[in-house]
Amino acid sequence: MILVDLTDLERWDGVHGGTQRVVYGIAKELRRGADVGFIAYSNGWDRFVETSLDPVVERVERAPDTGTGSQPPAAPPRSAAYRLARRLRVLVPRAVRGNPRLRAAAYRALQRLRRAAARLRPAPAPAPGPEAYAFQPDDVVLVLGKPWDEPGLQARLDAEKERVGFRVVELVYDMVIPLQPHLHHPTLFVPYTRQMFLQAQGADRLLAISESTRRDFEAFCARLALDCPPIDVIRLADRLESGRVPAEDDDLPLPDGVAEEFVLCVGTVEVRKNHALLYETWRLAAERGVRLPQLVIVGARGWLVEETWNLLTRDPAVRDSIRILTSVDDAVLARLYRRCRCTVYPSRYEGWGLPVAESLAYGKPVAASSAASIPEIGGDLVRYFSPHSADECLAALAALTDPRECAAAAARIAERYVPTSWAETAAAVRASIARLDPAG
Repeated sequence: MILVDLTDLERWDGVHGGTQRVVYGIAKELRRGADVGFIAYSNGWDRFVETSLDPVVERVERAPDTGTGSQPPAAPPRSAAYRLARRLRVLVPRAVRGNPRLRAAAYRALQRLRRAAARLRPAPAPAPGPEAYAFQPDDVVLVLGKPWDEPGLQARLDAEKERVGFRVVELVYDMVIPLQPHLHHPTLFVPYTRQMFLQAQGADRLLAISESTRRDFEAFCARLALDCPPIDVIRLADRLESGRVPAEDDDLPLPDGVAEEFVLCVGTVEVRKNHALLYETWRLAAERGVRLPQLVIVGARGWLVEETWNLLTRDPAVRDSIRILTSVDDAVLARLYRRCRCTVYPSRYEGWGLPVAESLAYGKPVAASSAASIPEIGGDLVRYFSPHSADECLAALAALTDPRECAAAAARIAERYVPTSWAETAAAVRASIARLDPAG
């Protein structure tokens, strides 16, 4: 059996996440085969259990289209610390709450009271855990998601592999965290780098989403004197294909605040995605009297971007020319792709750059950074600029927003760009699995 790990999709609703899109797109195509099953890691029970893709398909394909767009993110579950804080507001005087040392002592006292009360209550009988999946020696476990986000997953996988002897194929997205840690959140450096180290040691074959990622992983192994497993490069699909995405344009309105003419940028607002360059570009255009269309950013607020977010949303010179949509569903995102003048993607580093591929698949001209993997996507169909130059970015956008140049670029894309489907991506994954050495 090919066993696809669905841990990343157990609670996914289809709205966010490039990684989840990849896992879902490949898994949905692979499930057409009789030799494919699905598992997920249960952190609470430290075991893999059998699961199904069907509930995920139900959530993703049948989620209603909201029509005009922005959806508020679901409220996160309240942590124990939050609940304790709420209780302290009633039990602890304001003077104590305002003093950090007294507040910490009050926390500790309340926690001791809770533990003492719990000891007085009879312990409930432990619920039976889910049955662990019975791996077989000729199985192939396919990990397509983010195991570094799930403590214990890789260790359990390695232990089961050592015990049973099945083979493991894992997908590598990018190496930005170990190789360029200044472009990502510092808390991920240790778990992500450890994960790449374990994959180098334990995977029988790796899949990379670009030649750039393959080269970076090989460089990572060389730095650590690790034997690098075989790596196959697969091309990701570039279309939004869930049941919520209409095949053709419609008359539904754009999200509130979006102008009729706009440039689209899709991606989480984080330091690596380089939205600071877009601020500098629109600011430079305002200073030079260059008219650019409205910039529409589709992406949640990420990390290390407090200053950039402040500039994008509060600088009087540009704030009326920039609209940020923090959450849209696939139908609205497709509508934005179809109606934009062009797209822009200023990222400093990418394992692939899915929004660039999506733009080309929709026939839209793209101005993009020349960093890392991005030139692999569209070759000379994309107008490139340095991720460090607002001048180059402005020149690229000024050209693509000219009606004649925009039309000519769109015509070249329509003639020469060949979109990739998830079926083709899944076929490449199967081909890689077929190249594994025989079990045992």
